[in-house]
Amino acid sequence: MGAFQWACLVAAWAFTLVPGIAAVSRGWLLPWLRGRVPSPRLWGTGEITLGLGITTGMISSHWHSLASLVGTTAGLCLGLCGLGILAKAQRPS
Repeated sequence: MGAFQWACLVAAWAFTLVPGIAAVSRGWLLPWLRGRVPSPRLWGTGEITLGLGITTGMISSHWHSLASLVGTTAGLCLGLCGLGILAKAQRPS
């Protein structure tokens, strides 16, 4: 992976894993989410799952084997599961 891909991966971690870990461990949410997320720990679990899916997909997409296809597919499935958990954790608008 090149420097640009690492920078994108670190940005994805900053936007998904850091707030997700804070929500799971402390029950803390970003200020604009506090009104519509009744379960911070469930929201944090979805955020962590989404972050792991992004990480798995980005890292495995650079291999040149069957593992690349499997890893990218697994990353996509993790990401979609994370989005589903995020949707379940929010109040309907």
